[in-house]
Amino acid sequence: MDWKALRAEYTELGRTMIVARAALVMELYGEGARMIPHGRRLLEHFLRLLPKDTPLHVLGSNDREYKEVTPQSLRRIQKTLDELGKKGRFYSFKDAPGFDVGNHSFEVSLGSKHASMADTVQIALPIDWGSPAQADRTAEVFASFVAEFPFWAGVAGYGFDLVWGREFEQQGMPANMAAARRFHGLLVRHRTQENYLVKKLKSAGWLTYLDTELVELVGGRDALASAVGDQVTISPVGSGLLVRTGPAPLIGDVDQNEDLAPLAAVNRAIAPIRLQRWLATNLFAIEREPADAWLHRFD
Repeated sequence: MDWKALRAEYTELGRTMIVARAALVMELYGEGARMIPHGRRLLEHFLRLLPKDTPLHVLGSNDREYKEVTPQSLRRIQKTLDELGKKGRFYSFKDAPGFDVGNHSFEVSLGSKHASMADTVQIALPIDWGSPAQADRTAEVFASFVAEFPFWAGVAGYGFDLVWGREFEQQGMPANMAAARRFHGLLVRHRTQENYLVKKLKSAGWLTYLDTELVELVGGRDALASAVGDQVTISPVGSGLLVRTGPAPLIGDVDQNEDLAPLAAVNRAIAPIRLQRWLATNLFAIEREPADAWLHRFD
């Protein structure tokens, strides 16, 4: 299995679309009340990552089509993001038309007023963002997000860009989980679960960020440093700590016995704030036990 070549496809009315592909992903989580003022700047922060003249499309209000982002529609979106105090919003942006997954994507679910729900930001970037030549820049970009915005927690590493939509996700998520059950360094996502990650993470990543409150929930900086060892770097960033498990993202092919000791150590160290089981059954088109096993793959 070549996980980097993974392409999940969906065919409808004779047209085949790529609905998931390998990517460098960033997952960021925060509290609705704290995130509300920052929607516009979050989008602008993402737009600065795109190559010049990259076309952008946004999921329409009917959730059945992606519309081209024009200067006029961008101004409307920015105005809406400025007014999130009145109403929360979900936006999905990507650089491909239709429901093809594209190379860059940005999802924001902001303005939750429920204590049981987290605000989320999901970013997918081309896979070469994880290469040794670009990894330092990628780490700087991730650090800039968690330093500028009041996130609880976040992770970054190799994973998958998954296009929005129930039919497409039903094709993409099983393929993503199948790869992640062999390559333990990969991150996977499931949209129905992530909004419930209140002060929690599914897994550590190549990069893992915890704010001050979450650092204390895992025992404090000294306990975290002791648990992860000297193969892992811990740096103060924003209002918390950024934990990095190596120069570039780890993949961890279990069939090749690849060393994932640094990532495994971080994953165990953050056990108090890790999701212990998926919050629904029959996710990823497999039974609960093997799906939950991914959450505990390093335990």
